[in-house]
Amino acid sequence: MKEGNVAIVFAISCLVGTQVMTRSRLFVLTWILLGSTSCVAGEIHPVLIGIVLQLTSQLAECLRLVIADWLLSSGSLKLDPLSYTMCVAPACLVVLGVGNVLTWSPKIVADAMTWWLYLIPNACLAFALNVTIAILIKETSAVGCAITGI
Repeated sequence: MKEGNVAIVFAISCLVGTQVMTRSRLFVLTWILLGSTSCVAGEIHPVLIGIVLQLTSQLAECLRLVIADWLLSSGSLKLDPLSYTMCVAPACLVVLGVGNVLTWSPKIVADAMTWWLYLIPNACLAFALNVTIAILIKETSAVGCAITGI
């Protein structure tokens, strides 16, 4: 189902106005989808809740990519990658904070103290990855980022 992200991102980008539908782009999109779908193999037993959750997460990710594309290149703000990351980070912190509160255990603090030597570089790497993704979206587009995900 992940191969569909390219088509979803392209469709939303066309609706928003950051991409334009042409025959050549439609041909390339079809070629990418056929090629990546042909690589899928194995026995499949679909479960409705799994499909719904996957489609929901795909739609959210595709919307995030298109909004990032709009903010980084097409929007009135035209943010640079570091500013974009600085704007998105608080929202991520809130979501992670809610998840932390819902699953809180006193053992978390002790584990953080034990593993701090690994947590700091991991956090720096996550920050660098977010900035790199923002640079990729700014230099290519949301569709380019979705294609790299495949």
